[in-house]
Amino acid sequence: MKNALFFSIAVFLFSSCSYKVLQPVVTHKQVMDGFNTKDKIIAKFGLPISKKSEGEYEEWLYDYGTKTVTDAAAVGSSYGGTRSVGAASSGAVAGRNAYGNPYIAGGGVAATNSNSAATASAKSRTVTQDIRTYVKFTLKGNSVVTWETNNVDYGKYEYVKKKFSEL
Repeated sequence: MKNALFFSIAVFLFSSCSYKVLQPVVTHKQVMDGFNTKDKIIAKFGLPISKKSEGEYEEWLYDYGTKTVTDAAAVGSSYGGTRSVGAASSGAVAGRNAYGNPYIAGGGVAATNSNSAATASAKSRTVTQDIRTYVKFTLKGNSVVTWETNNVDYGKYEYVKKKFSEL
């Protein structure tokens, strides 16, 4: 009898409780696919940092600099570690690029990796990575042929309530 009551209360609690999950309303790919002409690119990003031409193709690069990411964790302890992001160079300041557009750190290709012991007894370790952030468009005439981004996310997100029963 006690087990049935406990089970009923647990089912009620988990079915009526909810939590918030961050879900994309518009994905990064959907936003980037919307930039299909030079005019739309310039309206959003401004003039490119660099342009390259090969035959009838042109490459526009918007370089937001390199961010240094440090991950430190104590070895042999219950401490999980911390993550800190250093200031980005080349005009990208406080989570925004030189044109005021936001970027969010995600997966990216690290330019350099280094490991160093934080103490002489090597009880902790520090891993530092320099991550380049950029947006690149390849154009043919006035039309965008392809685009590429690294460590940039222009998706739009919102918090949605989910019930524990939807796990």
